[in-house]
Amino acid sequence: MDLNSVFPRELVTVLVVLFGSLCFALFYFRVRSWKVPFYPFYVVSQRSFKVFVENFLLLKRVGLWCEERAHTLSRALVLYGFFALFVCSVANYALNTSALTPLKPQNPLAILSDASSALVFFGGFSLLLRRLLNKRRREVTHADVWCVQALLSVFGATGALYPFFGGFVGITLYALHFVSLFLLLLVAPFTELAFLVWKGSFLIYKESRVSA
Repeated sequence: MDLNSVFPRELVTVLVVLFGSLCFALFYFRVRSWKVPFYPFYVVSQRSFKVFVENFLLLKRVGLWCEERAHTLSRALVLYGFFALFVCSVANYALNTSALTPLKPQNPLAILSDASSALVFFGGFSLLLRRLLNKRRREVTHADVWCVQALLSVFGATGALYPFFGGFVGITLYALHFVSLFLLLLVAPFTELAFLVWKGSFLIYKESRVSA
């Protein structure tokens, strides 16, 4: 059974755009409910992008938010994985190579997509284990944090594995991959992840204004 016949590419694309737009709208209205500016709108300039690369992609500042190096590395893996997966998906779609369906293993974009999903899995699962193995952290962790980290782990693992399986197993993994993504997009605006994104955009905006 072919994945394209079960999950048409156009349908999956529409759902991803729909849930992504809904996630952004929920995030926007939640931030505005805090009575603060929506700084992500202000960080699209060239100077702000430079600050983003230096402080987040190069981990110059983001590490200051983490309790130890392993925490920084786990968050970095999730950040890099999602960023790379997004780039690969856009490239796949632009090249019309079945962006949201399994590619041939020898396709470089397929290899990069699998590797990106693996990064998300290792990052999310490391964050999950970090809390599971520490009694103090377990006791103070809210349900929304468990939910996000579990969804990240499932999303990354299924995304890395489904291209290697056919038939029912491949279809099941593929479905779980996108179900976990859609659930993540729905719950993320109501978790601490929303605050971290807003805080990150605020720091980018603040530093870009100082260096102007």
